[in-house]
Amino acid sequence: MRYYLIFISAFLLTNTHLIYSQDETPEEIVEEEVIDKKELLKDAGLYFEKENYLAALPIYLKLDELDPNIEYKYKIGICYLSKSDEKQKSIEYLEQVQQQKAKTKGLSYYLGRAYHLNYRFDEAVEFLNLALKSKKAAEVGKETIERLIENCESGKKYFEDEMDITIENIGPPINTEGSEYVPVITADESVMIFTYRGEKSTGGLQDEYAEPDPKGQFFEDVFFSVKLGQTSWSEPERIGDNINIRGHDASLALSSTGQKLFIYKDTKDATGEIYISDLEGYVWSEPQRLDTSINTSYWEGSVSLSADETTLYFASDRPDGQGGRDIYVSTKREDGSWDKAVNLGSLINTPYHDDAPFIHPDGKTLYFSSQGHSNMGGYDIFLSTLQEDGTWSVPENLGYPINTTDDDKYYVVSADGQRGYYSSQKEGGYGQHDIYVVYLGEYAKEHELILIKGQVTYNDEVVEAEIYAEYADDFEPYEGYFKSNSATGKYIVILPAASNYNLSYETEGIPPHIENVNASEITTYMEIVRDIKMYSDDYVHKLNVSGTILAQNGEKTANVTILIASEDGSISKQVVSDEMGYFSFDQLPGDKNYMFSLTEDINAVIDGRVLAGEKPKEGVSINKIMTNQEGVFSVEFALAPEVTTIKEEETVPEVVVTEEEEPEEKEPEEITIATPPPADVIYKVQVAACGQGENYNTDHLADLGKIEIVSIGGIRRLTVGGTFQSLEEAAVFKQKVIKLGTKDAFITAVENSNRKYLFEIHDKYPDISRQADKLGLNEVIVPRQ
Repeated sequence: MRYYLIFISAFLLTNTHLIYSQDETPEEIVEEEVIDKKELLKDAGLYFEKENYLAALPIYLKLDELDPNIEYKYKIGICYLSKSDEKQKSIEYLEQVQQQKAKTKGLSYYLGRAYHLNYRFDEAVEFLNLALKSKKAAEVGKETIERLIENCESGKKYFEDEMDITIENIGPPINTEGSEYVPVITADESVMIFTYRGEKSTGGLQDEYAEPDPKGQFFEDVFFSVKLGQTSWSEPERIGDNINIRGHDASLALSSTGQKLFIYKDTKDATGEIYISDLEGYVWSEPQRLDTSINTSYWEGSVSLSADETTLYFASDRPDGQGGRDIYVSTKREDGSWDKAVNLGSLINTPYHDDAPFIHPDGKTLYFSSQGHSNMGGYDIFLSTLQEDGTWSVPENLGYPINTTDDDKYYVVSADGQRGYYSSQKEGGYGQHDIYVVYLGEYAKEHELILIKGQVTYNDEVVEAEIYAEYADDFEPYEGYFKSNSATGKYIVILPAASNYNLSYETEGIPPHIENVNASEITTYMEIVRDIKMYSDDYVHKLNVSGTILAQNGEKTANVTILIASEDGSISKQVVSDEMGYFSFDQLPGDKNYMFSLTEDINAVIDGRVLAGEKPKEGVSINKIMTNQEGVFSVEFALAPEVTTIKEEETVPEVVVTEEEEPEEKEPEEITIATPPPADVIYKVQVAACGQGENYNTDHLADLGKIEIVSIGGIRRLTVGGTFQSLEEAAVFKQKVIKLGTKDAFITAVENSNRKYLFEIHDKYPDISRQADKLGLNEVIVPRQ
C-alpha cells in the first residue's frame, strides 16, 4: 500500500524577476512574469508518461490557460479521471475534444471510462464498444475494456437498487485538509486509529529518502482518537515515537481489544511487509516483523486478526494464488508462531486483485475488497460468511452507495453490526482522503455475540490480568486470549452468544477470580459490563458513601452542597446532590471516622449507605453514628431555635473630664485592603482525567462550550468552559458542571502557563485563600503532604 501526494510548487509554474529602469524608484518597481512554456510542457509530459496524472494536471491546466490547445484539453480530461473528487470534469474536457473531431488516440476508451466513473453507464458502454474496435484495445488490452463493460452492467443494477442508508463524513477534528484513511476501531468503537498525511506528519516535507525537502511530500503517520459520547471524537494524537518515524508508517488493523496494532512498512526491495505492536500500558511497543509464514519476498500489505486472536487473514501477491493479490489465512500455533498460510480459494479470490480483509468480531463474517466478482468498478467491498462445514458463502456485493464506480477499500464494521467505517475521496470532503461512517439501518447484519468489558482491580488498584474463558457446562476451554491493560485495567472479551461461560481473571501472585457469564439465552448482540474487583484478606477497603438528602417535609432536596471530612482532617471532599437528592463519595479510606456538613442552613436528613467494595460496611462512624449490618446510617441536620432578646433601656454613663485625667485616645484600627488576584493566575474547571484509549462521555456538557484536552505524561486532562479570570467566576461555572452530572468536577489554577493545584496558589496568595474560604473551595483536591 503506497500513497503519493504530489506538491507542485509555484516555482515550477512561474518564474518572476524584477525589472528596474534608471529613473524608477522602489515604489515604481514593475513585476514582470516570465513563463518558460517549454519547460512546463516537458515537466507535464514526464509526469503524464509515468502515469502521475495528479502531478501533470495543474501544469496542463496552466498551459491551457496560457495557450488554449485541444491536445492540452485531451490530457487534462485524462488526468481528471484520476482525481476522485472532481472526476465529472473529465467529461467536460473530453467532450470538447470529441466535438472538435480532433484526431486523438484512444478518445473512445477515455470517454467510456469518464461516463462509467460518473454513473452514465449506457453512454459508457457505447464508447467502450467503439474502443474495442480501435487500436487502443491492443494497447490497454481487450480484457480490460470487456471488464469495464461488465462493470457498467453490474453498476447499472446496483445504482438502480440504491440502499436507503446514511453515509456521513466523520468531520473535524479527525478529518482535516490533509489525508486520513484506513480507519481501524476497537470492537466497542471506543478508539479509532488511522493513517494521516499532512502538515502534522513527522519530519514535515521530505524527499524520497526521508530527508527534509521544502518541495517534497508529507509522509504517512499513525494517529489515534478516543470516542466522546455517541458521535464525537477527541482531537487526534500521534500514536508514539516507536511507530511514527521519518518514513512511511501506516495502520492496517487493530485487534478487537485495542491492544494489538498491525502496521505496514516499506522495505528496501519495495515489496512491503506487515509488523505488529503491542499496547503496554499507555505506550505502543516497537513494531516487530511478522514471521516468514506471513511475510515473504512478495508484497504483503493488509491484515485482520480474529477477536480470539487465533486466526490471521492477510493479502499477498505471492505467485501461488488465483491471480493478482489474494487473501490468505493462517492459524496460531501453540508456541505463538503462525502456521503456513492457506489461500482462501477461488470462491473468495479471483483472477483480479482481492485485498483488504476484515474479519468481524463474530469470527465468521469476512469483509474484503475485490476488483473481481460482480463489481461496479475498481475495488468493491464484499462480505462472505464462514459456514458450519468450514466453507465460505458466495461473496455478496455490499451495493451502492457503499460501493461506487471508483476504489472502495478498508471497510471495518462495529461489533454490533450497525456502523461501518472507511475512507474515501468523495466530493465535498475536508481534504484529499476523509474518513466516513456508514449507518446501515435495516441493512445491518445481526451478530450473535456478547462483548464483555470492564476494569480489573486488585485492592482498588488497576492490574494487568490474563483472561481465559471456558464453557461452564462441560469446562472445556474456549480457544482465545484476552488481557486487561496494565495502566488502565480496562479489558474487552468477545464470545459467541448462546453459551454459558466461566471467565478466569489471573494475575501473578493473586488467586484467580472466576466470573460466570451465562449467555445461553442470548441470541443477538449484547454488551455486558463487569468490573472485576479482587482483594487480599488483610486489605482495608476503600469506601463508597452514598445517600439521599431529604427536606424536613420528606421531599428530596436537589442542588445541596454536601461536605464530608475525616475527623483527623486528612480527608475533605464535597459534592452537590442531583435532582433526586442523590449524592455519592468514592474512594474514601476505610480506616477513618467521618463527619457530614452542609454549606447552607436547612432542616434536613441524610439517609445513606456505606459499601466496602461491593459489600455493606458495618461499624463506620458517620457523625458519631455507627453504620448497621447493612451499612445504613441516618444523619439529621436541624436549625438552631431562634432566641428573642428583650433589651432594657440603657443609661449612657456621663464621662467627666478633670484637669488631671484626659480621655484615653485609642489607636486607629488597622484596615487591611485585599490585594487583587495576580494577573498571571487564571482558572479552569476540570471534568476528567484519563489515559490513552479511555473513553469519557462529554455529551451532557455540550452546551457549556468546547472541551479542551491536554495530554501530559500519558494522562489526558479534560476541561470545559475555557479560562476564568477570577476564582468566583470559576466556582459559579463549576456548579453548572456539577448540576449537569459531573459530580467530581473541580477547579485548577494556571500560573504563568503552569498547571497548579488550588492549595499551591492559596499558600502563595493569602487573599485568594481567604476568597476560597468564603466560596467553600478550600477542600484540598490533593491532600497536602
